[in-house]
Amino acid sequence: MGKKTKTGSLTRQQRAKAQQHRSKLAPSSAHPRPIGAPPVRVATPDGNWTVNIGEFDRLLDNASTLMEQGRIDQAGPLVVKAMEAAPPETPLRAKAAWMLGTLFAMKENWAHAYSLHSEAVRLDPTQPEYWFNLGLTCLNRNMVANAGIAWTRCMALGADAYMTRVVQESLPQLHRDARQHLAERPHMTLATMAEHELLYRQALDTLDRGDAATAHRMFLRCTELDPQHHRSWGNVGAALLALRQFEQADEAFAQALAIQPDYEFALQCRQDLPKLAAG
Repeated sequence: MGKKTKTGSLTRQQRAKAQQHRSKLAPSSAHPRPIGAPPVRVATPDGNWTVNIGEFDRLLDNASTLMEQGRIDQAGPLVVKAMEAAPPETPLRAKAAWMLGTLFAMKENWAHAYSLHSEAVRLDPTQPEYWFNLGLTCLNRNMVANAGIAWTRCMALGADAYMTRVVQESLPQLHRDARQHLAERPHMTLATMAEHELLYRQALDTLDRGDAATAHRMFLRCTELDPQHHRSWGNVGAALLALRQFEQADEAFAQALAIQPDYEFALQCRQDLPKLAAG
């Protein structure tokens, strides 16, 4: 697999400030119902769902307190219970997904954090804190365009003072990085840049899971979206190596090196190809 690119050019101080959100959670006050209140029925696409909203909020409130204290492992089971209790495809599910995603972000498990934060904004796109956390998760997954899009949406929804300060410190640099990237690729737009970032990360995750055939197709699509992205070509080669298609892998590595002649991963793979093919 190719070496991961660094995200933008934010300073270490800016990145540290941005990551402070991981211990800052908004209070669970969307449904102020007394603890012990009777269960209510919530309409869902699959029918009615019975949920005790008071208990749901208690779980998230207690988890929030534990997370603020840094007791992540103790908070986890509470958030998982809230996720299990939340009706699917509802704002309640979005709230639980947002908090569980933030818990994974605190553990720097960015793949799971991204999936959950994406679910949160899909189910309830009106909450600025959901977009804020999604933006930071994108930033830590090397998805600069997606981070900028999420944080722009966060600001448009009325971010609080903390989120506003973090975004205003970081967003201009993200926009500069995106403009520079697009200036070098006249065929691309911000939308295709964001699509490439997301697909590339998904392809890496797929390859990590051992599904080389699917990853190969995904990396090929990445090269269509951004033919100048040498790491996409390098990972086309990596997937082909896993599939033992050595001649085609060599061609992919050659394409990567035509774009970036000092690309260490491709150079090493081409050097190792004879031994791998013989084995």
